[in-house]
Amino acid sequence: MMFWIVAAAMTAVVTLALVWPLLRGRNFERDVAADHDVEVYAAQLSELKGDLERGAIAESEAASARAEVGRRLLRASAKARTDRSGGGLERPLVLAAVGLVAVIVPALSFSLYEQVGDPDTPDQPLAFRTPPKDETPSFDLATLVKQAEARLKSDPNDAGGWDVLAPIYLRMNRPKDAVVAYRKAIDLAGPSPKRLGGLGEALTETADGDVTNEAKRAFEQALKINPDYLPAKFFLALDASQKQRAADAEVRWSELIADSPKNAPWLQVAEAGLADARKRLGKPAPSGAPGAAGNGPDAAAVAAASQMSTGARQVMIEGMVAELAARLKHNPNDVEGWKRLIRSYAVLGKGDAAKAALQEAQKAFPADTEGGREIAAFAERQFSTPAAAATDGIGQAPGNPASNGPPVNGPDAATMAAAAQMSAGDRQSMIEGMVAKLAARLSENPNDLDGWKRLIRSYTVLGKTDQAEAAVRDAQKAFPANTDGGREIAAFAEQSGLLAGKDGGTSP
Repeated sequence: MMFWIVAAAMTAVVTLALVWPLLRGRNFERDVAADHDVEVYAAQLSELKGDLERGAIAESEAASARAEVGRRLLRASAKARTDRSGGGLERPLVLAAVGLVAVIVPALSFSLYEQVGDPDTPDQPLAFRTPPKDETPSFDLATLVKQAEARLKSDPNDAGGWDVLAPIYLRMNRPKDAVVAYRKAIDLAGPSPKRLGGLGEALTETADGDVTNEAKRAFEQALKINPDYLPAKFFLALDASQKQRAADAEVRWSELIADSPKNAPWLQVAEAGLADARKRLGKPAPSGAPGAAGNGPDAAAVAAASQMSTGARQVMIEGMVAELAARLKHNPNDVEGWKRLIRSYAVLGKGDAAKAALQEAQKAFPADTEGGREIAAFAERQFSTPAAAATDGIGQAPGNPASNGPPVNGPDAATMAAAAQMSAGDRQSMIEGMVAKLAARLSENPNDLDGWKRLIRSYTVLGKTDQAEAAVRDAQKAFPANTDGGREIAAFAEQSGLLAGKDGGTSP
């Protein structure tokens, strides 16, 4: 009801604006001119009378002038009255025009709104509007990176370009390129906490999670510029833990926790590191610390890393896994520690390292012991589940991107580590969701041979044979049978017992 009241009021205002000139009907400039003429002639008559009284003009001349001015005054008065009466327009015509406008404007307005309008349509704030699908720009990160690289090749002294490209390299799991880009940015634009921190992170990722001496110097220089730069504090604390400097690690983790906001994604990792450092020093772990109950990164700590950037997350996880491996080497009598190490290597896509860790665990816990049986049961579950198949090669370690084209991302290590603590139903749902996501990404970027193999294996392990064979056929469209990729897909499908692989998989 309120809408129609407002609409009627607006229509009335518009109609009045249109008919108002007709109602006024006269030219005000002309009115002013006519009134001025009347005043001038009246003043001339007064002057003639004064001149006659002073004897400045003869009676005969005054009479002649009075007659002429009088005639002009009469004409001016008549003209002024005519202008005020409607500017020469007939009053009936004016009223007819007003009535016509007053009827037509509202009628047309409401007729048009009835056809195209809807008072119940919700508002569309600008922030929530999206352009039509065919007008939405599509950006391919790999293409944009190539364009940026081409521009920097022609203008290598563009500091801003290196600044933009360096963190993108890090997110794309290209740490060596990121190191080069960060160094160029520092040389051209000077050191800053962000550039030095990025360089240190890239160097650490290049070293498979080990905070190298050069990376450490970069983080220390970043802290000299900005003592409150938290990413540098994190990696220096991680370095202290990796190098078994328990006292230094305790101080650094404590400072990081004290300086971090309450919702910082690395807090659980820092608390686990602090608990481990205090345990080494023979001190009680902080109450509620994630690492208090056991050694190494637990599910909560690793899941917290999912909020970090890709590079920082990978470096942090691999660093803590390396720390756990070193600790188990000195103290192998920890069944839970070995299980965490095996699972961590598995979800990082390091199958050989996982198998080596299993062998080391079996040396510490022979098969005829309770610990050995627990390790064996865990290994059987770990290496024969859909999760293991779905993540084999997904979330690869830095420096091992997919062999063809940009890597197709799947579930990362943090996500899969968190999945290990879920219920069976929740874990199954999450795994199927990740497999579906991988399938969707392969449909957009089919030139990933390893990605297709992961998808086929995932469907096979999940028992979805029809979808596995469909994936084989889709892969063979991207990699025809007469190519190396096509032959590899066919052989892989045949090994998996799929009919699609035995058919030859010709390309359409």
